[in-house]
Amino acid sequence: MSSNENEELARRYVEEAWNEGNLGVVDELFADTWVVHSSSHEHIEDADDLRRHIRMVRKALADFEMNVEFVVAEEDMVTMGIWISGTHEGELMGLDPSNESVEVSGMMAHRFENGAIVESWIDWDVLGFLRQIGAVPRGLQPIAAGG
Repeated sequence: MSSNENEELARRYVEEAWNEGNLGVVDELFADTWVVHSSSHEHIEDADDLRRHIRMVRKALADFEMNVEFVVAEEDMVTMGIWISGTHEGELMGLDPSNESVEVSGMMAHRFENGAIVESWIDWDVLGFLRQIGAVPRGLQPIAAGG
C-alpha cells in the first residue's frame, strides 16, 4: 500500500476507534501479530487490551477528543502528533476523578504491512496530565546534578 493509503488508515483509527468509540475498527486495522512499544501506557499486548484501554480512557475523560496535529507518512511508516482533551470525570490510572479539564500532547507511530498495523510506538505527556489533574504539583522542579 502507498504511504497515502497508510495515512488514511492511521487517521481512520484515530477518528473511529478513539473519537467515535467504534472498537470494531481495531480488528480491521491491526494485525493479529501486532506489537506495541510504549513507556506511558498500562500493559497493552493485543487487540483485546487495546480495546479495553480505549474504553477506559473514553469513560474516564468525558467529552474526550483526539486531534491529529501533524502526520509524516513515508513508505510503511505513519507518525502522528496528537492532542488529547477531555474532562477527568472517571477513574484513570488508579486516580480518582478530579473534574479538571485536560489537554495533553502525544505521538503515535505505526508500521504497516499489507494494509494492517503490525507495530506501534505510542507515548503521551503523562506528567503534564498528572499536573493538570493536581496529582503532581505544577511547580515541581527536577533535582540539580550534584546537589
